[in-house]
Amino acid sequence: MSRPKAEATGSLLATLEHTEEDFNRDERTQAVGCVGGHSDLVWLHTLQRGLDHDSTAPGGETPDQLSISSISYFQDDVNILGFDYVDLLGRPQQHVADKLVDDFFQAVHPVFPVIGRGMFLGQYRSLYMNPYVCPGKRWLAILNLVFAIAAKHSLLADSQPEGDVDAPSLFFARAWWLSIDNVALMEHPNLEQVQVEGLAAFYLLSAGQVNKSWRLIGLAIRSAVAMGLNLRSEADEIGQVSKETRYRVWWALFTLDTMLCVMKGRPPSISDKFCTTPLPIPYREEDFGTERIAQLITNRGIRTALMESLLSSKKAIACRSEGLKDHTVASFGLRTGKKETKPAAQSITEPLIPNISLYFLYTVDLAFLTREAIQTLYAPGVSRRPWLEMETTISGLSNTADSWLSCLPAEFQFKNPVPIRPFAPQRTSLAFSFYATKILISQPCLRHLAYQRPGTGSLGALCDTMAAMCVKIARQMLELLPDEADTAWLYTISPWWCIPHYIMQPTTILLVELFTRTQPRTPKAASLVKEIQKAIRWLREMSTKDPSSRRAFLICTDILSRHGSKFAI
Repeated sequence: MSRPKAEATGSLLATLEHTEEDFNRDERTQAVGCVGGHSDLVWLHTLQRGLDHDSTAPGGETPDQLSISSISYFQDDVNILGFDYVDLLGRPQQHVADKLVDDFFQAVHPVFPVIGRGMFLGQYRSLYMNPYVCPGKRWLAILNLVFAIAAKHSLLADSQPEGDVDAPSLFFARAWWLSIDNVALMEHPNLEQVQVEGLAAFYLLSAGQVNKSWRLIGLAIRSAVAMGLNLRSEADEIGQVSKETRYRVWWALFTLDTMLCVMKGRPPSISDKFCTTPLPIPYREEDFGTERIAQLITNRGIRTALMESLLSSKKAIACRSEGLKDHTVASFGLRTGKKETKPAAQSITEPLIPNISLYFLYTVDLAFLTREAIQTLYAPGVSRRPWLEMETTISGLSNTADSWLSCLPAEFQFKNPVPIRPFAPQRTSLAFSFYATKILISQPCLRHLAYQRPGTGSLGALCDTMAAMCVKIARQMLELLPDEADTAWLYTISPWWCIPHYIMQPTTILLVELFTRTQPRTPKAASLVKEIQKAIRWLREMSTKDPSSRRAFLICTDILSRHGSKFAI
C-alpha cells in the first residue's frame, strides 16, 4: 500500500513550528492565511501532497499545489460586501422581521447567547410599535445581524425560502456600515459593540468566511476583555440579572473562539488563566428574576456546588472558583449543615429540569477540554516531548472526554437518545462537538502511524488503540447523518453554521486511513469507501445551497478520481 511520507518530525504530530509558504503571495493565500496542525485542512493537504508525490515526478508540484489554499473549502476569498449603496435605516416589514427574530432565537440563541433575550425583544417590539423610536447605531447593527443570521439559516433550511436570496448579505452589509467598518477600531468598545462583533463573527462563520470570522472573534474578545467581561463582576451598580447576561456574552465568545481555533488550526485568543467569569447558570433566562435563581446567582459557594454536581471538568470549575477564600462551599453550610443555608442547599439537590441553558453549560465545559487538547497536543515544541509522554497525555484527555459524556443527562445523551423530540438539535450539536474533540485528541496517534518512517518499529499498543479509536469516532460522527441526504433535517437539527467542517473532519480521517493503512480489495477497504461515499453524497446535496459544501465536494471527488482507482472508486 502507498504511504505518503511526512517531511519532518513535527509534522508527525501535526504541530506548527515553522511555515513553508509565503502567506502574502496572492489574494487567495492571504484569504486563507496560515493554518495550523489541528485543522482538518492540514490533514487533508498532507494526504493530498503525499499522494500526488507518489504519482508525479519529483519537483513536479506547482506553487498552487503546495499552498494550503489549494485544499481550502471555505469562502474567505469571496467578497460579501458587494453593495454600492445600503439604506442604513432600512428594515423589513414586521411579519418578515418577526419570522427572522423567532428563527434566530430558535436556531442560534441556544448555542450563542450573546444577547439577552428579554431585553432585546422588548427593544425590538418598541421599535416596530413606535415609528418615532430612534435606536442607536450599535443596536441597529445588532438587529440587522440577527436578521442576517436568521435569513442565512432560512435560505438553507427552507425548500422554498421567502424573501430575497441576497437578504443575508444586505442585512450584514447594513450592520457592517453601522457599527463595524470604522467604529470597531476608532471608538471605545461598550457592551453593544462586543455583541455586534460577536454576532458578525458568527454570521461570517455561517457564510463560510472562516478566516474573517476568526479575526473578528479575536476583536470581540479583546473588546470584551477591555470591558472586563472575562472577570467576575462585583460592581454594586450592575444588577444581578445584567451580570448573568454579561457572563453569557463572554461564554458565547469563548465557545465560538474555540470552534474557530479548531477550524483554522490556531491558538485560542485568550488563556483560561486570565478568566474568572463564573460559568453560566443552567436555568432559563426567563427565570433569572425568581427568588430561587436570584439566590443562586448571588451566592458563589452554592453556585460552585451546583457546578460540581453537574460537570466532570474540575479544571473548568476550579478556574471559575479561584479566590473564594472565605466564601468556600463549606462556609455556606452546604457541607456543614448550617441552618441559615439549608433552603439554598436543598435547592441544589432539587431535580434540575434539562433546558437550553443547561445545554449551553455543557457546551462551555466541552470547550475547556477542546482548548486543553489544542494547547497540550498541538502547540509548538510538543513534538520534542517523548512519545510515551504524549501517549499518556492523549489517554488522559480521552478519559476526560468520556467523563464529560457520562455526566450528560438522559435528555442530552446522544449515544442512547430518549425517544422524544425535545432537544434533538442540542443532542446533535453536543454529539458533533464531542466526536470532533475526540478526533482532535486521538488524531496524533493515527498520524504517527500513517506517516511513520519505515524501520522505526512499533509505537506500542496504546498508540494502535488510539489510532483505531480515531477512525471509529470518525465513523460514528458520520453515522449521525441519515443514510439518505436530507438537507431539511440537516439545517433544522444539526449545527448548521459549521456543518461542512463537521463532515469534512471525519471524512479526512477516513481518507487518511484508506490511503495509508488499508489494503485494496479487503472488507475494511469496502467499509471505508462506503462511509466516504456517504459523506460525499451529503456534500453534493448541500452544494445546491452552500458554496463551501460545493468546494468540499469537489476536493474530495478530485482526490478519489485521481487516486482511488485501486479501491475501485
